[in-house]
This record gives sequence, structure tokens and C-alpha cells, in this order.
Amino acid sequence: MSEEAFALRGDPRARFSAGLALLVWLGAAPVYAAEIPVTVSYDTSDVATQSCVAALKAATPKSGPVTPKLDFAPRQGGNRKDPLDRLVVSLEPDMDEDILAVPFAIRDIDHFRAYLASDIALRVAKSWYAMRPLATIAYGGFFQLFSRDAAATEPQHFTGREVGGAIHAQLYGQFKAVFGPLMLNSILSGDNYDDYAADAGKMRAERIDLMEAPLIDAPALGLAQSARFVNLTFSRVHAIYFVLRGNVDSLTTPARRQVVTWLQSAAEACSARNFDLEREALETLRRAGLTIAPVDRPAFAEAGWRWKLSLLGIDGRYWTMADLDELVLLKASAPPSRLPSTFLAALAPKAREEFLARDAEIAEGRRTQIADQESIEAAGAFDDKWATSRSAFTDGLRALPLAEADDGPRSVSRPALAALAKPIADLLEQELKSASPCSTIADADLRANCASELQGDWTAIAGARAAANDPAATVALRRAEELTADLSLRQRRHEADLKLARAAMALDGAVARQALDSYLTQRPDIERFDDGRPVVEHNDRDTRTEDRIRETLEASRAFDLLGDRKRAGELVDESAGLLATIGSPQYRASSGVHVASSLWLLGRKPEAVAMALDAFDNSSPEDGNLLAQFLALSPALAKDINPRLLTFEEQTANQLLAYSLADPADTADHRFAEVFYHAATLACDLERFDDALRFAATLKTILPRFGRDVQKSVIWYHAAILGQVPEGFAARGDLEKAQALAGDKLSASPDKMDKMLDDLIRREKRDVVIQKAAKSGDWGQALVDPKDFFSFAVAAWDAGRLDVIETIARKMAPADRRLMLSDLAERTLPSL
Repeated sequence: MSEEAFALRGDPRARFSAGLALLVWLGAAPVYAAEIPVTVSYDTSDVATQSCVAALKAATPKSGPVTPKLDFAPRQGGNRKDPLDRLVVSLEPDMDEDILAVPFAIRDIDHFRAYLASDIALRVAKSWYAMRPLATIAYGGFFQLFSRDAAATEPQHFTGREVGGAIHAQLYGQFKAVFGPLMLNSILSGDNYDDYAADAGKMRAERIDLMEAPLIDAPALGLAQSARFVNLTFSRVHAIYFVLRGNVDSLTTPARRQVVTWLQSAAEACSARNFDLEREALETLRRAGLTIAPVDRPAFAEAGWRWKLSLLGIDGRYWTMADLDELVLLKASAPPSRLPSTFLAALAPKAREEFLARDAEIAEGRRTQIADQESIEAAGAFDDKWATSRSAFTDGLRALPLAEADDGPRSVSRPALAALAKPIADLLEQELKSASPCSTIADADLRANCASELQGDWTAIAGARAAANDPAATVALRRAEELTADLSLRQRRHEADLKLARAAMALDGAVARQALDSYLTQRPDIERFDDGRPVVEHNDRDTRTEDRIRETLEASRAFDLLGDRKRAGELVDESAGLLATIGSPQYRASSGVHVASSLWLLGRKPEAVAMALDAFDNSSPEDGNLLAQFLALSPALAKDINPRLLTFEEQTANQLLAYSLADPADTADHRFAEVFYHAATLACDLERFDDALRFAATLKTILPRFGRDVQKSVIWYHAAILGQVPEGFAARGDLEKAQALAGDKLSASPDKMDKMLDDLIRREKRDVVIQKAAKSGDWGQALVDPKDFFSFAVAAWDAGRLDVIETIARKMAPADRRLMLSDLAERTLPSL
């Protein structure tokens, strides 16, 4: 291979315009704001990577769906832990699993560009995108062979000479080269780590004679002083991979496309810059007096392929032998005398068998991935369309001259059934007297749980006695206060403080405020679990943030009811600030509605409506009921908006249904059923029961069009809709038909949806019994099945039937009885 490989015709920057662009994740997910934080993670020791960092800065979009706000996270070799609350662009050089890591697979720059534009690159990327969501690849130059004592252009030139540098230089061992100390240590330890700088120092100290390194790094490594020859092996392309990590799911489809376009543009500019730097490096070495020597590349190539095949029992790979043969032949002026596949015969029979089995596994994985990708792309196209219509809908709502909004509740709400509160408190207190003290439990964790449960029980007793205007409520509150003070953080002290505050609201304002202040100081760190472990997984952090928002809003409401509106407002503002840190669109939308509701109750109604509409505008089709949850605070707003919302949800459900009917074999896609269910829920709230039954009838009609897995989900939502409609009880026979439609649901290995369907049908039958009992007063059937005792006890509470509760309690085991009584007593606590 000669220097002519560097003499590209035309503008070098245009030579990379056909670079690889892989949109490996599609589908819509909302984003909270136009500006998004993006961390660029990169290795500071790599010259070619530095070019890509500069290119990313220069190409950063200033407008469009999102505007990246960059911060940079340099690393010195190895990996760096990525942040979870932002998009991360990780620049990763030379991935051993890729086909580009096969020595002598790529001949020159033109061959590299042809590969990026080929189907081979797309096939390989599809095989490994789940491990690394790859966006694009940039050119970082080629590895070349540097020598000190003499040129090394033919196999016989390696005998007895020490070689180091890039790990793939081990292949020269086939030519009787001797491994340098660093390379030998790497081979023996199995870490496959190469240190160009250290080996360049050994070449200067005349301890090794040959080393492989990227040409672009040669001047910085001091090879102009320590080497005398540049042997143009073009042994391996130095590729820079643009890998996306972090909070990728927070981007909408248009935003994702914009990000990929940005990265591709940066990769093209980086590639062109590295091409220039590589030529400059070659010229620097020439001026320093180094000899530029072409090599007998075909002989080297065969050695490189044999070496790589010998390692494939150890190294992972995401390419097949057919891919490698095709790559070697791509744009070749003359085919090689032997293709890489011919060297499979040299492998041991078992190794060859394993290699071919992995080939078959990769090929099958690609077929599955291609099918999945087509489905994802179709879903993404729908989600784009839905996101547009959703935004138009919310824009229309914002423009409405809304009716004068009414006030939400301003006082502590309590159940009307105060007559049951004192007897339930008496029963629970009697249960506690017969229980063993927590101090008698040997296991520390069980003892802590016992103390936490005891605090909850006495708090519930205090609330129940307060609801009944029982003077003993104060005594119970003091006991709950003492137990709360004894709890540790590990025993969820912050939750106990909130519960104590609820119980104290109507009894002792000072105790309630003290409990709220204690809650604010006892709140657990979002970034760490209770046992001190750091929160690493993004979903865990989102869940903890959502819990923090919910609890903080409860405390805000309590302060408001205690007359401290300033403190209440500060806590709502704190919760609103936490919203932006949630990565999951679903969690962010649901928490946004909770914040909006709290703003409404504080009288900040324009802010509340704006936030509720924003939350809905950032929700998924399945979360359309979020806006209805907020509107429940205001009959006036609900009267204006809910009918429009119902129409929009029905249209969305029908659009999703049409999409699903176009590909009924897609067992993963049954979102239309959930959206019909939420539309039916809203219809029932509006007392438009005919509409709800019409949605159920639609699901029943289209059921035969789908496979068994989708059928079961549709059946579940169909039955759930009937469970909401008073007139639906006349159609309960459909539940038995649903069981028959599920087919082999009672097979030896029922899946999760089978169990959900069975549970739903059982609950619906139980609800029929409860309704009949409540209407007739005959609760005999309610006392038959122990699995339903708790549900029947709650229904008896709602019906004011203390005698039924007492009968059920006598039939329950002591632990279950205590839990049931505590739950009933807790229902008397004010709702925040």
C-alpha cells in the first residue's frame, strides 16, 4: 500500500458526505423543554476524538425541536459513569466487536467511505445496536506500522524483532516477531489493553523495534524522533463511534432525528478534519527524515484474518463471515486470491462449529431486528401524527374563553360515616393490646417493621377518634407522636410524619406543624437508597423523584389547610422544579398534573391550567385521562373541556385501532384498547354511559381480528369498561364469554395477561355480589370467600354496616384482621 491512498480527488470534506447515519431508536416520547442538557463524554488521550469534540461544538443546532446545551466530560482512557438525567453523546474509539476491528478488512479511506454507505454497515449496526445505540461513525485515520532499525514491508522482515503498540499487532507473531513486554503482559492478563505512549517510550529507549499506532497520533507520541520508517500497512481504520446513552427516551421523534442529523454533520466535519491531520502527520514525519515505505499488504491481510479468527472464541462479534467476505470484495479493483472465509478450515472442528452457530444466531437476530424496526418506524410515524394533533388540540384549549373557574375544596374533608369511626378504633385498639410487643422480636428488620406498623395503627386510631369527636383522640395522638419520634429513617420516618400530620390536623395544629417540619428534614436523599447505595438506574431515580413530588405536595396541602399559604406555595414551587429532572415522559406528565392540582388549590389558577395543559401535551396516547384528573377539581372547567377531551380521546383510539388493524399480527400493539378504556372512564364521568358501552362494543367487534395475546388485552379492557357502567351489569354474561374467548388460558403455563384477565373477571363477579348486598341488605354471600373479605369489609364500611365488619373480622386471621381494621380507621384521616 502506497502514499497514493492519501491522495483523494476533489474536496476532502465532501468525501465523507455519505457517512453512516443510524436512527436506531424511533417512536415518540415527549420532551419537557426546548433546551436539553447534553453531556459529551470523550477520551482526552485520543487526537482523532478531539477533532470530533470540536466538530460537535461547531455543529450544535441553534434552533429546531431541541437546542442542545453542551457540557463536556473528559476521561483518560477507560469508561466514565454517564449521568442519568440527560442525553449523553459518548465518543468511543475502536470497538473490538465491530467488523472494522478486523485487521486489514479496510484497505484505504475510499474503502472506509464505501463501507459506511453500504448495506453491510447497516446490517452490522442492527446486530449490536441494543448494546450500544450507535448514531454514526467518524474517520480517525489508519493504524500504521512504525519501525526503528529497518523497514518491515514483507513477512520475513519481522523475524526476531520486538513489536508493541496496538493490540492487533499480535498478528505479526505469525511472522516470528517477538512481543514487547507491555504487549506480552496484555496477552497473558487477557485485558487486551494497548498503551501507545508507553510503547513509544520503549521505542525511544531502543527496547522495542516495531509498533502499531494511529498515524494521526504519531507526532504527539514522539515517533518522529524514535522511529525511522513508516510502513504503510493500513492495518486497521481508527474509527470514532458516536454512541447515545442516558436519557434518550425523553426526546420526541422529530427531536431524535434532529440529534442524529447533528451528530452526522459533526461526524462528517470530524472525518474531514482527521483526514487533513493525518496527511499533516505524514508530512511532519517525512520532514523529520522518516522513510515512507509501502508494504506487501495481501500477505499481511491473510495473517490478520487468521489472527482475528483465532480469537473469536474469546472476543464477541456482531458480524458474520459473509459480511467480512463482502466487505473485503467491496469496491476492490481485483479480488484477493483468498477470502477470509477460506481460513475457517484452519480452525479446530469445535471452534468452526461454534463460529458458524454464532453466524446463524446473528443472522436470525437481524431478521427479527429488521421486522421490529419496521414496526417501530410505523409506530413512530403514527406518534408523530398524534403528537401534532395533540398539540393542535391543546393549543385550541389554551385559546378557549374558559368559564369562570370555581374554587376547589378549602377545608379538611372527612367521611360522613363518623358513626363507625369510634367502634372501629375500639376494635383496633383492642387488637393492639393482644399483640406481642415489638421489643420481643429478635430480627432487627422485623422489629423495625413492627414499630413502623404500630405507629401507623395508633395514628389511624387517633384520626378515627377525632372523626367521632371522641375525647380519647388526644391520648391516641400523643401515643402516635411518641412512636413517631422513635422511628429511624430506615423505618420510613418521613412517611410516618406525614401520616401523623394528617391525624393531628383537627386535633392539635402545633403537633401537625411539628410533624410536617420533621417530614421536611427527614426526607430521604433522591440520589441514595435508604441503605446508602447510590441510585444508578434512571427508572429508580424517576420513581424516587415522583414519590418526593407527591409527598411534598401533600405537605404543601397540609400547610395550606393550617393557614400557612406562604410555606405551601414554596413547597409547590419546589415540586415544580423537580419536574424538569424526571426523564420518563410518563412520570413527568403524571407528576405535572399533581403539581397543577396543587397550584389550583392555592388559588394560582392560570398557572395551574397552563401546567395541566402542558402535562397533557407531553403525555402519551394512553395517558389522556391525566387532564380529566385535573378537571375534577373544577366543575366549571370540566364542563368546558371534558366533552372536547372525550371527542379527542375517541378520535385517538380510532386512529390507534386503524394502525393496529393494518398489522394485526403485531402482538405488542394494543394501545387502542387502553385509550378506549380511558375514553369510557371519561364518558362515565360525564354520565354518557351509551358512549362507554359503544366503546366496549367496538372492542368486542374487532376482537376476532387479532391473535390470542392481543385478544386477552382487549378482553381485559372490554370487561373493565363494563365494570364502570351501571348499565353494564346487565351485560355481565360477557365476562363468561370473555373466559371462553381466552381459549387455553388455563393451560399449564398461564402468562401474565391470563392471570390479569382471571383476576379482573373474579373482581367483576365480586363487585356484582357487593352491589346486590348493598341494595338488598343481605350480606350472606360476602362472608364466603376469604380472598374477598377485605373488599367486602370496605364495602360494608361504605354501607355503614358495622355488624358485617365485625362478622368478617371474626373470620380473619389476627394479622389480617389488624391490617383490615387499621385500613378502615385510616380512611377517617383527612385527604390531602
